Amino acid sequence: MAGTVGSWAIDDTEEIGSGGFGSVLKARHLQSGEVAAAKHIIHEHMRLAAIQHEAGLMKRCEHPHVVRLYEYLQLEKESYLFMELAEGGELFSRVLDDGNLDEGVARSYFAQLMDAVDYLHGQGIAHRDLKLENVLLSSSNECKICDFGLAHLYKDLKREPLYEVCGSKSYAAPEILASRGYDGYSVDVWSCGIVRSPRSATLLAMKRPHSPLLARPQPGSSWLRGAPFTRGSLVRRPLGSAYSRCWRASFRSTAPRRATGGSSGSARR
Repeated sequence: MAGTVGSWAIDDTEEIGSGGFGSVLKARHLQSGEVAAAKHIIHEHMRLAAIQHEAGLMKRCEHPHVVRLYEYLQLEKESYLFMELAEGGELFSRVLDDGNLDEGVARSYFAQLMDAVDYLHGQGIAHRDLKLENVLLSSSNECKICDFGLAHLYKDLKREPLYEVCGSKSYAAPEILASRGYDGYSVDVWSCGIVRSPRSATLLAMKRPHSPLLARPQPGSSWLRGAPFTRGSLVRRPLGSAYSRCWRASFRSTAPRRATGGSSGSARR
């Protein structure tokens, strides 16, 4: 059943995705005809202040590898975020469908991801929920970071420690789970290292009875040598200090020049 919200026509039969707080539907602008993704959130399911926070952060962003917010509409009982439509879907689904990505493709995706993260940190934004499901692909096969529901905006350069335990534990840095305070930029880079691991065919499932932060390889659970990959095996293993070297190496041949030479690079924070 189609409906109109502001300048947008929404078809609730064309659901792109759904989550705990609402759904994402396909929408079309009545004047321009531009197609968008409409994130529909019912206020009973999510605090209005949190919705406004997410919309406010997205309005600050204008980057080729960050999903763009076209318009935010707040109604009495619900809100809509009309966003750029990434027709390629989630990178997570791409990984599941292909089973293994070519190293060149994975490196290109990772360089785009880090360029976007570098930009966000330059804007004072720590995403705090970077994972394969929150990286979308455009129709031209380029990465787009989405979902700023858990993002934090630093108000000054001092960057006080954060203490909220949030995001996916499979991608979380140890300091988040330790609840002793953490730097938002640093944990974003850690998560990027975890994101890169499965794309490079090196992800191993972990099941360690004594510590959720340690990995034990499980036969048949990695992508190595064409082994099968399932949703259940998407868990991380810590990369230690080597994660920073991993993403730096990806920049050498594929990242835009600004990501390595710009003054706001997250590697130097």
